[in-house]
Amino acid sequence: MKKQLSRLIILIAILIVLMGFSGYVLFMSQSSPYQRISGELRNTLKNTSHSNWKMYQDKKYGFEFQYPTTWIKQNLPNSNNVSFYPPIINVSNKQDEESPIATLTYYENSNANEVAKRLFPGLQKYSSIQEAVNKEADILDYKEEIINGHNISYIFSGGERGWYNYFIPLKNGIVVLSFDYKTNLENPNLLSTIRIY
Repeated sequence: MKKQLSRLIILIAILIVLMGFSGYVLFMSQSSPYQRISGELRNTLKNTSHSNWKMYQDKKYGFEFQYPTTWIKQNLPNSNNVSFYPPIINVSNKQDEESPIATLTYYENSNANEVAKRLFPGLQKYSSIQEAVNKEADILDYKEEIINGHNISYIFSGGERGWYNYFIPLKNGIVVLSFDYKTNLENPNLLSTIRIY
């Protein structure tokens, strides 16, 4: 009798462990690493105050977002580009080889798909960006999100530093807001400050 009870207890324990493991595997298979990591960080910092951050605003395109006060902003002359550098960089020194940690580029009268194909020429042979994920060396992930009521898509591209390229639709075009991998992880609440008007 004691032997049968011991076997029953062991069998129940094994079933509980298997059910727990199956639930974990199911959960992990239904969400991407980006959703698990970035989503958790964004939710944690969702209500973080940005009152000490600077405001980037462009009234011509009807777009703004906040960024850390330590970043140095540089408008590129005669262009639709803005670059943001870490605080240790002297952006006035043209010989400084440090690259930006974030960039902002406007594309007038364009949509996200057109701009993505300009930025990543390998996409030309695919019918959709999603189809190119993991087939093109530079395209590691693609996703669409609703941020502050706006449908924003991103491409995570490879390269030395890895870049998150957010395609933000505006009234008369697209703005591509790009952050390197480290900046994106350290500042997950940047996207929550985006406003389009």
